[in-house]
Amino acid sequence: MDRNRVARAVGLIAWGYLLLCFHLTVGTIVLVPNWLCYIFFLKAMGGLEPVVPAVKLLFPLVVLLGVWEGLLWGMSAVGIQDFTLLYGLQLVASVLMIYFHFQFLTNLAEIAAQAMLPQRIPLLCLRTIRTLFTTVTALPIAWTEVYPLAVVLGIVGVVIGICTCVVLFGLRKALKRGGLPLQPEMGK
Repeated sequence: MDRNRVARAVGLIAWGYLLLCFHLTVGTIVLVPNWLCYIFFLKAMGGLEPVVPAVKLLFPLVVLLGVWEGLLWGMSAVGIQDFTLLYGLQLVASVLMIYFHFQFLTNLAEIAAQAMLPQRIPLLCLRTIRTLFTTVTALPIAWTEVYPLAVVLGIVGVVIGICTCVVLFGLRKALKRGGLPLQPEMGK
């Protein structure tokens, strides 16, 4: 398996997660929208599929989540800030997002395991922490009404995102250095 191709794919994913962590906004327009990260993920999936064939099952979710984020970005860009009419869709999107990131990080941990790299355990831990955090913040609670709590949740989210990026960039670097050859998952 071409380790450089897999390393490039992991690098795209790391950049995608970095885009999820930081938002540059001018007025109501988000300059670095979340839908862009899903384009990075989509582009990276081709490089991962030969090693972890299960990643192709996430393709429809990446497309759906990218379209959803594009819709929210477009609505925000034209000044629509009240998404209460989309609450049901927001709930479905949150569930899909939780599942997608859980499985995507699991697939990346599988790549680290195949290459016997130390990033496997941190990826699995971050996957679980991210899933719990996203689940709690997706609950229908007005977190922003309690400003100190909103600040703490924002900081925790950024720390989880930065840790995820650091581990993914480390995995990319370790894959580029070499080591054990990557093999497709058994039984897939």
